[in-house]
Amino acid sequence: MTTTVVVANVNNDLNMTKEASIVENNSSRRLVSDRITKDDDGVSIRTKHQFASDFSDATNAQFVATKDFDKVTFTEGKKEITAYYDPKSQLVGTLEKKDFSDLPLHAQNEILKKYITYTISGIVEYNYNGSDDVEMDPWGLSDNDGDNYFVELKNDSKVIVVKASLSGDVDYFASIQ
Repeated sequence: MTTTVVVANVNNDLNMTKEASIVENNSSRRLVSDRITKDDDGVSIRTKHQFASDFSDATNAQFVATKDFDKVTFTEGKKEITAYYDPKSQLVGTLEKKDFSDLPLHAQNEILKKYITYTISGIVEYNYNGSDDVEMDPWGLSDNDGDNYFVELKNDSKVIVVKASLSGDVDYFASIQ
């Protein structure tokens, strides 16, 4: 005989559901599957548990399921951070908005010199968590070579992104328009 047991509200703060299939045979029972379901917002319950473990001081967490990732935007202290989790609920990386003055001085000078006809429209710091099989960046392009700053620049005709390493090296990354 197979019985499906639904345990509701595994974590009351996250309003989650977990299903387990149990096979009963005479007086013995064994677990045959343990499937974590998705919450009402489409985000994996396992991701929500992992997020709570990874960022125990987080407040104002907002969960969104995207095509490739579970995305969590939250506050930690005074910082606004976005965390990305892969389909296995492993942390891929985080993004944090930054100011131009947060970039290494060498990167600031290089950007001002090389991209004089552009204005800065946004800067994020990407902290790569080292997931071997998933690549992610803020613009949906591939980049998994570690922690970097990404600087979005625009002029009258196009928008580009340059990548600045933590040591200050600056490289063209992509055109996004």
